[in-house]
This record gives sequence, structure tokens and C-alpha cells, in this order.
Amino acid sequence: MQYSKTQWGIVRQGDMRRLRWFGVFISFLVIVVLLRIFSYQVWNREPWNGLAQKQYQRLVKLIAERGTIYDRNMQILAMDAPVFSIAVNTKKIKDIDAASEFLAKTLGGTGESYRKMISGDSNGSFIWIQKEITEEQKQKFLEKNIPGLIPVQGRKREHPFDQLGIQVLGITDSRHVGVGGIEQSLDEILRGEDGWAVFQKDGTNRDFVSLDYPVKKSRNGDHLLLTLDQVYQTVIEEELRAGVKQHRAKSGCAVLMDPHTGEILSMISVVQDKGSMDDNEFQSMMMNRPVQLDFEPGSTFKIVTAAAALEAHVVGANSLIHCENGVYKIAGHTIRDHDEAHELLTMRQIIEYSSNIGIAKIGKKLGKKILYKTIQNFGFGSRTDIGLPGETAGILWPLYHWSDFSTATIAFGQGISTSALQLAEMVSAVANGGTLLKPWIVSAILDSEGNVKKTYDTEVIRRVISEETAAELRQILEGVVLDGNGNEAAVEGVRVAGKTGTAQKSLPGFKGYVPGVYVSSFVGFWPAETPKYVLVIVLDEPRYLYWGARSAAPIFSKVVRRIEGFPSSYRTQQSREANNLKESSFVFTSAHTEAIEFPVQQSHPESQTISPYYIPKLIGLSLREALHRLAVLEVEATVEGSGIVVSQFPKPGTKIIEGMSCNLQCQIR
Repeated sequence: MQYSKTQWGIVRQGDMRRLRWFGVFISFLVIVVLLRIFSYQVWNREPWNGLAQKQYQRLVKLIAERGTIYDRNMQILAMDAPVFSIAVNTKKIKDIDAASEFLAKTLGGTGESYRKMISGDSNGSFIWIQKEITEEQKQKFLEKNIPGLIPVQGRKREHPFDQLGIQVLGITDSRHVGVGGIEQSLDEILRGEDGWAVFQKDGTNRDFVSLDYPVKKSRNGDHLLLTLDQVYQTVIEEELRAGVKQHRAKSGCAVLMDPHTGEILSMISVVQDKGSMDDNEFQSMMMNRPVQLDFEPGSTFKIVTAAAALEAHVVGANSLIHCENGVYKIAGHTIRDHDEAHELLTMRQIIEYSSNIGIAKIGKKLGKKILYKTIQNFGFGSRTDIGLPGETAGILWPLYHWSDFSTATIAFGQGISTSALQLAEMVSAVANGGTLLKPWIVSAILDSEGNVKKTYDTEVIRRVISEETAAELRQILEGVVLDGNGNEAAVEGVRVAGKTGTAQKSLPGFKGYVPGVYVSSFVGFWPAETPKYVLVIVLDEPRYLYWGARSAAPIFSKVVRRIEGFPSSYRTQQSREANNLKESSFVFTSAHTEAIEFPVQQSHPESQTISPYYIPKLIGLSLREALHRLAVLEVEATVEGSGIVVSQFPKPGTKIIEGMSCNLQCQIR
């Protein structure tokens, strides 16, 4: 046995080897511990820092306020409002029975139901108890401060005018993200950006602000100023809802448009009230029908065929067409006139009496190529790109699909589909002198301080017909109301022009058209000589008096009477609204949520709307009143005589151009 001499004395060599290995092992352990400590404190310190911070810090989300949506007169249509909800952190509940009884006492219900809700969560997590509690309930929870019961602050969307225009505005979901309408299409502009703040905790787990901790402020969403008019929206929705009920229609929609700017003043969707609402009914109610629903336009489409014929000089307004005594055979098919049999009619009378045979013959004279090109030019078969979700382009079959028979039926609005918005766009081109304008509904984007960030304006797409053709069409369409089947759209004291439509309807799973199922409509504008408003009324599947002349036309008339019954100062303000959007900021006002009654008033000539784009009728007015009206329009005047205006040049309805002068001849009566 060998021995070694060490500082501790004489040690056997075997023990010496074990001592060395032990030293190596201890050194290894020390190195491992040091590396582990270095790893925790340097390499992988973040999780441990976070765990430590949770004990004395709390990250709080600062929720951004969603932008407000205003109508053209700064009436609030949609706005954000704070809301509290109650949730439970089951891990922190100390006394389930006490918490359950307090929930029952404060929110209603039974303690047993809340007890099952809380104790049934075996994983121990965050569960919602009730969304949107009242202010009084919130105060009770804050005063009681039961551990585990958490009042959670959030935001919800308020609509001061209830469901008015909700299909256009859209809604927000549980995450406060836009769903449908403008809320969806402009969600990025409206929603803003959430921020955060770090709060410090004390020994009793209470939060307080510390200036030493960082804060990222939330950025509130931008506001939107729409072209919609809340008053007009209310009037049209009331009349349309009453019409849907009266005629037992499945639904109805309407569009009110400024034909000279393309601004949408009102866009309405209503459905038949069934008293209850499941998911399918809710989706149907939220459908923005003027944009998303396409249908065969029927006789309202005869306006397009007439425009093409007049523009191409194929026929004139007084050209005679043989209407075959009500029965016309073409390409192995039979076309019939629904009203009464006619032999010879002028083109003007064909539109007034809505003769399918007469307009089919005009379509045949035109030829498929000219008719197809005119339909395209009026915007059919293409989306308007108004910027609202789910817009339909309608159906316009390619030219190679057209036959002689389909050309004839398309001429009177069968075999083609369109939306109410596209019809409004088309009629506006006739009303404004032949120019197709892009419809638009957002007027401006404003920041949270009310400063204008971006404005939108009229966008001309193209000229589709000449001013002469448009003027002739306006006279023909006024004749439809005065002498034709659109007489129920007439309004005393207001010159109304328009066209009725009654289209058969096909349904999924049914070959051809379903007997007794129709889409009824009326499209028109007023005043006929100086158009300022275009209105489209559509009823889907009316069961009582389904003809457009008997259902949609009377609704049109009621709307016109009520709008013309407003003080002229209000209507003048609306006509100039777009031109006044030059200010750099707006003063925000609170919503007027009180109930407003809109009486039905008879309009009279003195209250007729003055269009800012046409020379008005001045004959019969005093010289002073005539000069005042011309001054408002910034048109110079030359005067011969005094007293009452007996003659004027240019004539009423002439489009105003810069530097124009109007000659007035007057006599004393």
C-alpha cells in the first residue's frame, strides 16, 4: 500500500484520487450553478422579470374611442359610449356563496344559477357574467369590491335615432369591429388605435399611476361626415315602411339622390315586420337592399331604350309605332301589353302607357349593338363603387348571348337585372342633362378635433346622352305622371316626372317566372323642369295592388309632398351643403334624440324647390321676387317694364352657365 504526504498529513493514494475527483465534481457543480444563474439573470431574464413585474405592476389597455358618424347637418347617426360588464375570475373567488347571492341581488336571477355558473368552471378562469350593466349596478360592484368579481370597462356603439339607416351605417361586433355598411368598409378609419399604460401595485393589490412607468396613449378614430340627411331618411323610411305594410310586401328599398352631384341623400331598407327575429331574419333586416339586391327593373328600364332611340335618331318623340293591338309575335315568342291594346302610338305615348310591344319594336329598330352599348354607358352590369360592402353589379349578358327575342325583352326591362342604386344613377343622368355621375355617400373625414383631413366631391364618369335628348326625355317622363299610368305619383303644385315598373320575378328552384310574384317600382325626379331630387322606390313581392303604378307611385307621391312641405329655407340649405364644406373645422354638437314629428303638408307653387343648376320659372312672380331668385342663383337680369313677370328668356329649365343673363318682361296688372 502506498502513501502520499500532503499538507493534511500522510494520505493513502486511493483516498487521494477520490479526493481529487470530489474536487472536480464540486467545481463542476459550482460552474453549473454559476451558468444557470447567469442564464436566468442575463440570457433568459425576460420571463423572470415579467413574473416579478406582475407582482408590482399591471399593464392596462387604453381603449381607443371609435369615430362618430354624422349626417350632412352634423346630426349624430352613430357614436361610441362607455359601457361596463361583469366578469368573474374564479381563481380569486374566496366565498362562492356570498358572491353568488350578491350577483343575484344586484343583477337579478337566483343565487343558485350564479353558483352553478362559477363553480362549474373546473379549470378556474375568466368567465363573463353579464354584458352592459347599468350605471347603478356598476356603482354597487365598485362599492362592494368583492374579490374575483371584476367590472370590465368597454365601449359600445350608440345610435341616437335607433335603427334609422342601420343597413347603411352597419354595426360593430363584440370586439368593437365594424360589421356591414360604413362601419365595415371604413373600419380602419373609424376604429383608431388602442394604447396602454403601466400601473404600479401596492401591498394591498391596489393600482396607482407612477410617472416612472411608460404610457402609450390611444389614438381615437376619425369621424365621418356623410351626404345622408337624417330628416329625409326619416321621412322616406316612414312612408316606405307604411307602404310595405299596406301592400303586404316582403321588403322595400329606396334611394334619394342629388342628380347634379351624385350625393346620396337617403338610402333605405325595410322588411316586413314579423314580430320575432331569428338569425336569418336579422341578416335579412341588415341587408342593404339598394346596393346588395338585384332585380329585373321592368318598365322603368324603358327610359334607357327611349334614351338610346332618341340619341341615335332612330325614332322621335312623336314618331308613330304600330303596337299590334296588344299581341306581338317575335322569334317564336309572344309579347303582350298588360294594360290595353293599342294600334298606333307615338314613342311619347308608348312610355306614357308603358307599352311593351311599342318599346320592343323600338329596341328592334335600334339593334342589339346600340342598345347594349347604351345600357353599358348608363352603368348597368358594373358596380358603382360607392364603397359599401356587398354591392351587386346586376346582370347584363354579353352581346353574343343576345337573340332577337332577348333584345326585345331587354328593351322593356326583362332579362336584365339591376340594383336600386343603379336605377338612381341612370335617372340622375337624365335629370342633370345627360352626365353619368358616380354615387357617393361619404362627404368628409374629420380628425378627433373636428379638423377636415379629407373631402370628397362630385366625380363625372362620362356623358351618356346629349342635353337635348335629356331635355326631351324629361318632358316625356313628366307626361307619364300627367297623362300616363304614373298619375298616382302626381303632387299638387309640383311638377313630377318619372316611370312606373312592374317586373315578374323568378325564384331559386323554379324554372321561369313565378306566377303572382312581382317587383314593383317607381323612379322619378322633381321639379320636372329643374330637377333637384331623384327618388327610386322599390317594393319586393307586394301582395296587394302589386302594380308599380298603384303601389310604388303613391309612396313616391307621399314622400315628395312631405319633403316639399318643409320650409324652403331648409331645402335651400341642403342644396348648398356640398359647397359649404370648405371650412377647416366643425363645431361638434350633441345629438338631438327627442322625437320629431314630420307633418304631411300640401305643397303649393310658392314653396317649390329652387334648383341651383337651372333657370326657375319666374312668370307670374313679382319683379322683386323674380330678381331675388335670380340673385340667389347668381344670374344677372335685364328688365323691361315693371310689375308682374309675363315673359322670360331663357325659358325655365335652361341649364345655368357662368355669365348667363336672364331677360324679364313685366307688366302692371
